[in-house]
Amino acid sequence: MTRFAPRSLSEDQVCRLLASGGTLVFAGGEWRAYRTQDARRRPAGIVSPLISRRLLAEAIAVEAPGDAARLIANAARLKRINRPAGPLPSRFLSPAEPRKPVSLLAQMLERPTTALPDATRLKTAARWFAADVQPCAASAKLERLEGALGPAQLRLLEALLCQQLALQSLAICVGCPEGETEALCLAALRQLAAFYGLTSKQP
Repeated sequence: MTRFAPRSLSEDQVCRLLASGGTLVFAGGEWRAYRTQDARRRPAGIVSPLISRRLLAEAIAVEAPGDAARLIANAARLKRINRPAGPLPSRFLSPAEPRKPVSLLAQMLERPTTALPDATRLKTAARWFAADVQPCAASAKLERLEGALGPAQLRLLEALLCQQLALQSLAICVGCPEGETEALCLAALRQLAAFYGLTSKQP
C-alpha cells in the first residue's frame, strides 16, 4: 500500500477546497485537508496551523457542529472574499515570455549584488521562514511570527516565499498595482530579516 506523502497547501488552495465542499480534520497532531466530508479518503494535503488559525479568526472556516476537530467553510463569508488567483494561464503571456511565469522571488534574488546588496540575508530569511511555517512547526514560533509581522504581512510572505507566485498573481494577492508590488514584497522581506536578527552586515 502506498503511504500518503503530505504536501503543504496554500491558503488559496485551502479556501478553494472548502468552497467546493471539502473539510479540514485535525488528526495526528496536524490539520489534514479533504476534498469531501469523508475523512476516510486520502487527504489532499496538510495545512499550516498559521493558516487554520487565520481562517478561523476571519470566520472563513468554522467548526463543524458538534465536532471541534473538523473545520468546514463559512459559505456566506467565502462568497464575499476575493481570493488571490493562481499563476496566469500561458495564453495571457506574450510569445516572447516563458510559458510558465517566473516567481517574483526568483527574479528579485537572482539580480546582481550591486542591485540588491542584501540578497544573502534575504535569501537566509526566506529559507528560515519557509521552514518555520511548515505544518509541523512549533506553534510558539508561529505565534511570535504572527505577533511581530501581523496577518497581512504573513499572507504576503507566504505567497512570495512558499507559493512563489509570479508578479501578476502577487499583485492580486496584495491588492495593489503591479508596479508597486515588488517594492512592497521587498519591504516585507527586509522586515522578516530584521525579525530573525539578520543585519545587513551578516553574510
